[in-house]
Amino acid sequence: MKFHIRNGATVLALLAGVSIAMAQAPSQNAPAGSPPAPKAQPSSPSSTNQSSALQLSASQKTAIFQSVTKEKVKTPPPANLQLSVGAQVPASVELYALPASVVSTVPATKQYKYTVAQNQVVLVDPASMKVVEIIKQ
Repeated sequence: MKFHIRNGATVLALLAGVSIAMAQAPSQNAPAGSPPAPKAQPSSPSSTNQSSALQLSASQKTAIFQSVTKEKVKTPPPANLQLSVGAQVPASVELYALPASVVSTVPATKQYKYTVAQNQVVLVDPASMKVVEIIKQ
């Protein structure tokens, strides 16, 4: 009896894996001459809509600022660095991973890194090196 239950569970697990794989595969049944399905766009912020890329409440910004400024950055960016949302951060600027407490509280920040410049927390998309949010005290 235990043998049949174990085999049944194995078969179900395999079928579930196959069905998930089939759901992720592009459809091969599209009619001839129809345009291909649009591909999903990456979740990185676009250059035209930077402000909607990361929506943080005032309390989330305060929590991030307080948590991040407790830790001192090893290498601060140059004092004359001009920062704005959407601006490119030079590759020479050292970025740091957000503390685990911030990521667990605000999961939307998981993909970003930060630096502290001019008493501001600057959240940066490390893939594009663009500023996504500036948090002031």
